[in-house]
Amino acid sequence: MKRFNNFLESHLYLLVISVGAFVGWFIKFDLTILNTSISINELFIIGYLFWGLIILTFVEDTKHLILVYISTLLMFNSKDLGLEYLNGFNAIYVMVALLIIGVIIHLIRFKPKLKWGTMSIGFGLLALSYFLPFIYSEIKFSLTALAISFVGVIYLIFYWFFKSTSTTKTNDLLTYLFFASITIMLQIYSVVIYNYLTMSGIPFLEKMEKGLNSHWGNSNFGYGNINDVIIFFTITFAGQIYFLHKYRHRIFIWIFPILSIYATYLSGSRGGWLSWLILCLIVYFFFLIKGNRQQRILVNLTLVLAFIPFMINPGLFNVVIARLKLNSDNLNQFTSGRITLYKQALEIFKEFPLFGAGWSYQLEANNDNRIQIFHSTIFQTLAISGIFGLISLIIYLLTSIFLFIRKMSFAVAVLLFSWLATMIHGLFDNTVHMLIYTILCIFILVAVENEATTKPQYSLKKIVYRKDKKNQLNLFQ
Repeated sequence: MKRFNNFLESHLYLLVISVGAFVGWFIKFDLTILNTSISINELFIIGYLFWGLIILTFVEDTKHLILVYISTLLMFNSKDLGLEYLNGFNAIYVMVALLIIGVIIHLIRFKPKLKWGTMSIGFGLLALSYFLPFIYSEIKFSLTALAISFVGVIYLIFYWFFKSTSTTKTNDLLTYLFFASITIMLQIYSVVIYNYLTMSGIPFLEKMEKGLNSHWGNSNFGYGNINDVIIFFTITFAGQIYFLHKYRHRIFIWIFPILSIYATYLSGSRGGWLSWLILCLIVYFFFLIKGNRQQRILVNLTLVLAFIPFMINPGLFNVVIARLKLNSDNLNQFTSGRITLYKQALEIFKEFPLFGAGWSYQLEANNDNRIQIFHSTIFQTLAISGIFGLISLIIYLLTSIFLFIRKMSFAVAVLLFSWLATMIHGLFDNTVHMLIYTILCIFILVAVENEATTKPQYSLKKIVYRKDKKNQLNLFQ
């Protein structure tokens, strides 16, 4: 079992998991098995969850599940996911069954003790806020509405489970996030390259402008739109920042943040550009002020390389400016219809001020298969859970911030940088109420909570990393 644990911690294994997730996401065709159509994508997801079941059965420490579950979430590539997907039997029920069976087996075999955890109140209040709208007689009760509202309880249970069964700390989590960032980076580049090659006979700058404005013809990655993807990318980028210092003598690692900056630029996500600009500035000045001589040189070199494409072809500046000014004469069009959505959210809030109208009160315009998303954490909260939900959100966020501060170290600070950048992005895109984002935050908060309370470490040179095991394959040693 010790060898198995070492295998699960090896970089080669983690790389296979992350690249495999990209392959599972990328391949798009269906198979017919026992007169039932199933996609390769769904088979990969089921395979990953089955692997997770094996880990749950034989390994007591559930930290080894984290990258498997993150990769599984990033692998979903069905653009038809909606309320109708919950009706009838499909692969999603096999996935849920594998997850539940694995958890039950783990609980029976290892009998972990329940740990309450610092974030229980925050997650508990959010879970309660999703159910309180049913108090209003105007809110129609249905199994679909109940299932959507139950997701808050799932967050709480998920938090309790990993808090009680996982020993993961920030060093571990940041390693997992590094490899998860590779998955997202490969996805973005595959979309950009494929669609760029299909634009034959068009000048380069016109291709860039058309690609950025249309998100290269693929704004929906299956598990989220391009803004969601960049939010997840921002969180996982924390792993790259961590690796830059942990393996500071491996200069080639700096290629990852350079490629990530290019990927974010090529995504065409204006919200992503803003959050990454803030994050990169924080990281730049952090290494510039607190880093050693080599790190200061490399961070400046990275800055130069980030602007190399613009130096080679200055016309790219105009492409970026044109993207930023898109429909700037009309604020609602400039914000991609967000002003209209915010007004709708406020109207719902005025009608149900105390507890909101819940998740299923208003479906997406001209699409009864999808719930309405208001593209702002604040407005989304006001619409679905009212004043009570807003208070719950504030308590959750303040508890999270106090936890970061109380456990402050270099690794915790890196996670905090990325988390804060996504919170800023959350002002004009939904974050806290997103499934994948919240699960990523649960992993982060559990890892931070598992750290010992220490005095803040402000000097990078004083940081001591846990040494990798001798028989653990490390790609960067």
